[in-house]
Amino acid sequence: MAFLLALALGALCAALFLRTVGAQEKGLPPGPPTIPLLGNLHIFPTEFAHYKFTEWARKYGGGGACYINTSSFCPSPAHPTGQGHSFYTHIRRYSSSVILSVLYGKRAPRYDTPKTTGFWEAQHEWQLLVEPGSTPLIDIFPFLKSIPEHWAKWKRDAKKVRSLQRAVYFGLLNETKRRLRSGEENRSYMEEVLARQEEFGMDEEMTRYLGGALIEGGSETTSSYLQSLVLCLVAYPEAQKQAHEEIDCVVRDDRMSTLDDIDFFPIFTHCFRPVTPMSVPHATTAAEEGVSSMTQASFSCPLSMPSLSKTFPPALYDNPEDFNPDRYLLTENGTRLGVDSSDLGPNIVFGAGRRICPGRHLAQNSIDINVMNLLWAFDFNPDTRDSQSKI
Repeated sequence: MAFLLALALGALCAALFLRTVGAQEKGLPPGPPTIPLLGNLHIFPTEFAHYKFTEWARKYGGGGACYINTSSFCPSPAHPTGQGHSFYTHIRRYSSSVILSVLYGKRAPRYDTPKTTGFWEAQHEWQLLVEPGSTPLIDIFPFLKSIPEHWAKWKRDAKKVRSLQRAVYFGLLNETKRRLRSGEENRSYMEEVLARQEEFGMDEEMTRYLGGALIEGGSETTSSYLQSLVLCLVAYPEAQKQAHEEIDCVVRDDRMSTLDDIDFFPIFTHCFRPVTPMSVPHATTAAEEGVSSMTQASFSCPLSMPSLSKTFPPALYDNPEDFNPDRYLLTENGTRLGVDSSDLGPNIVFGAGRRICPGRHLAQNSIDINVMNLLWAFDFNPDTRDSQSKI
């Protein structure tokens, strides 16, 4: 009898435990349904996550959503041969060349240079590795760390990414050191870092990865924006026509645009704003209470998540899914008329807080001059080589 009682009590405790683990805790805002043990991991998106996040934010949002990453919370590449269908790699070459020139005094004259292709290969593998669902949830299930590499593909993938990154980052810094030893300084950024390495308290590993992190920030974001811009121009020909008319009115055909012209292009300056990338998820270190919600310690969320409900909530914007440049001509931040948007920053693409992008001014100027001159020089149309292709 005592055994059966103990068994029943144990079963009850186990049931209560299973019901508690994975359940939504008190004090948290509404969210997707949970199941025992897994919570809502079983429905967590593994691709195109921003669509699902937007759906959830609108379904469970309002005052209860965890808006800790809203904008109100957070403060010519054309090939000379005219191969317009290769714009993707042309843009990548351009963005890589700009940041390499600043950091190392080294250009990328072609996309197929070893350092350029090596960087983009490393970046591609890195992005695959950090996609939701591509690696096990070690933070939640720490015992997974002990799985041998032979049975853990994600460990092998991580080692591959490390090897690819170090080949590029270490190679570039070693070239800089050799140049300094031979008296061929070019006053690049990393030369200054090396000269003041001891002052900054940086060892060799930190210095190499500093350069690598800056390459990533300077290459990937600028190229992603310009590639997305081309997509928008092709998909929305009326907006492209409007921008063309504005530029033609100011610059005409006798010269290319310069940064001095930007104030004369209200449509451009207010409409073609950088897309918002999804960053690596951050985690809180302590419980935080916001304007309308409470966030637990160790809460994980992506910074600058490209959810329309985060950056363009329907309460502030009319039809936020629409590409409507004219919205920014009605109000400064493109919001509905009569909405107080004084706490909205003009752009959250460069991050927020202490970790805001240190190269944001360079990046903004790079984007501005490229967009103006791309629109000045080209018409963007769908690829006519494949009649079945769709935008």
